[in-house]
Amino acid sequence: MACRNVALTPENTAAWQREIERTTRRLATRPTLPPLLRHRLEARRTEITAFLLENTTTRESA
Repeated sequence: MACRNVALTPENTAAWQREIERTTRRLATRPTLPPLLRHRLEARRTEITAFLLENTTTRESA
């Protein structure tokens, strides 16, 4: 996530959640993904999840 300047509207947050879900499904597919691709998808999912947690929980609790 090179650019963190994003409007986290409910629609954008839902789109990010769908991306996390797509990535999770892809990681669960058979046959197993090549190690480098698996690592990149896991890292992207972790980064998106952390970004949403950091930026939506702070905003909602404010």
